[in-house]
Amino acid sequence: MEKIYTTRQTRLSQTTADDVFQLFMNCVTESFDPHTQYFPPRVSEDFDIHMRLSLEGIGAVLQTEYEYTKVVSLVPKGPADKSGLLMPGDRIIGVGQGKDGEIKDIIGLRIDEVVKQIRGQKNTHVRLKIIPAKKSDVTRVVQIKRDTVKLEEQSAKKQVKTVVSGTGSYKVGIIEIPNFYIDFEAYHRGDLQFKSTTSDVKKLLFELAKENIDGLIIDLRDNGGGSLKEASDLTGLFLKTGPTVQIRTKQQMTRLYDEDPEIQYTGPLLVLINRMSASASEIFAGAIKDYHRGIIVGTQSFGKGTVQELKPLGDGKLKLTSAKFYRVSGKSTQHRGVLPHISFPKIYKPDETGESSLDGALPWDTIPSIPFQAYPTLTQLYEPLALAFQKRRETDPGMIYLEKRLALAIQQQTRHRLPLDIDVRQQQRQQFQQAEIQIENNYLASQGNPPVQTPGRGAYGSQPLQGHFVAAGSVDPGGPYRSGKPERVCLVVKRFVLYSVATFIVLGLTGFLFLEPIINSPPVKSRMVSLIEKQIGTRIDSDQLTFLVKPQPGIQVGHLAFPLTRDIGLSVEAIHLDLDLQALLKKKYGCRGSL
Repeated sequence: MEKIYTTRQTRLSQTTADDVFQLFMNCVTESFDPHTQYFPPRVSEDFDIHMRLSLEGIGAVLQTEYEYTKVVSLVPKGPADKSGLLMPGDRIIGVGQGKDGEIKDIIGLRIDEVVKQIRGQKNTHVRLKIIPAKKSDVTRVVQIKRDTVKLEEQSAKKQVKTVVSGTGSYKVGIIEIPNFYIDFEAYHRGDLQFKSTTSDVKKLLFELAKENIDGLIIDLRDNGGGSLKEASDLTGLFLKTGPTVQIRTKQQMTRLYDEDPEIQYTGPLLVLINRMSASASEIFAGAIKDYHRGIIVGTQSFGKGTVQELKPLGDGKLKLTSAKFYRVSGKSTQHRGVLPHISFPKIYKPDETGESSLDGALPWDTIPSIPFQAYPTLTQLYEPLALAFQKRRETDPGMIYLEKRLALAIQQQTRHRLPLDIDVRQQQRQQFQQAEIQIENNYLASQGNPPVQTPGRGAYGSQPLQGHFVAAGSVDPGGPYRSGKPERVCLVVKRFVLYSVATFIVLGLTGFLFLEPIINSPPVKSRMVSLIEKQIGTRIDSDQLTFLVKPQPGIQVGHLAFPLTRDIGLSVEAIHLDLDLQALLKKKYGCRGSL
């Protein structure tokens, strides 16, 4: 406990005037709308890195652990990874510039200050004094040459799945797009090889064409948006020509067009969305829907239909809401989002997530549509597809499992009265666990697997696993898809809300500065680990687990309740994926301590 409170006191003592100004400005900007915010220099730089998916440094992800700076992971093929001199778990206690610069002590230094010292220009050297993870009784100095680090894990990726339907089998290409990124610096200086979502997807479509796919899925689930230009350009890969989006400011109306008649993919198209698909994702999905170019599947999207631009403010930047965008049909995505043609079960609660749940969100409205040449309507397909899906939904083991688990969770969440008698409470808990076990065993039996005695060790268990993935949007008609490679299934935290029973204060981006050490503090971390262990039904070595937190641009960056007393509660919205927890958090959110 002494370490915990000493660390908290140290963090508070390191608060700077810039931190206070950031907090003040975000309190002011919050009165405008949920997406207007102030970015101090450090956060502004991280935002640019997130957009271009590259930086100049050594390629390591850092985390504060008490007074030390700990290496959490290394970016694959980055300078640190290639050097073999730095390993996850190593603790950095000093940093020196160049081959012979003085090594300065960084113990107790803020993580952003450490990152500032280790980042640097390409082809320069940095020396790190470390305590190796494998030999903590010695120290040593390593020298690493800085280089451009490509954050490829956040780029668009493809895979091909074979789907059996009736007597035939079909090759379905899947392109997952985590966000709409672009290297603005390279773009503005005329570099023809600049990194962007559209250029990457174009390459992937070319590769998929060689594999002779029969259909394509664009997976925009949990894609929080990004560059408006990229959303428009990506739409153009699937259309001949025409407008893609309308943008209305206070003074004028502008429109973006696809003027390139070349179509990169002309086959059947399905766009997969969920409640966390926002902003640029909704522009793309809305255009595909209006043009009748494909079918939208999933759940109602986030509903962020506003445009932000960055304005310089002192040494930082102001992300200011300056416009609203509209689909070519004239409909806004603001507040209501994009509705799918075929709806999947809702994993996220619409009244607790999405634009409509945010205070001060701008209302939905419409403007006149713009002339555009849509493809022949797909209306004749919607009804038979919806009926076929509903029929499969009633018999598919994966869908049945998902819906029963969701129903059980809702039943627990909507309870307003709890008995104070501990025996009755324990009996209710046992009944709930038995219901969980029954649901999982029904699913396991349908797959020809043996039953389990404890919840969480079946469909999501890990003894061992073959990448089970039970979620809305599986393309395998036989149920959950299997990746074919052993991976452990982990809980992915989508949103943290730390709240106090007594009182709270709403923070903007500054909240993330304090959130990581709070969540990784022993008492809170213990509760998080307990939640995960309960879900997956297996023990976790908490010493090997670190929670990384960063806002996702395009989805309510910030706005976290910060605890002021020791009465801390914890609310978590989560979904299971067949990926390692650390890798997934890094993939989806990046990390404030990326170098």
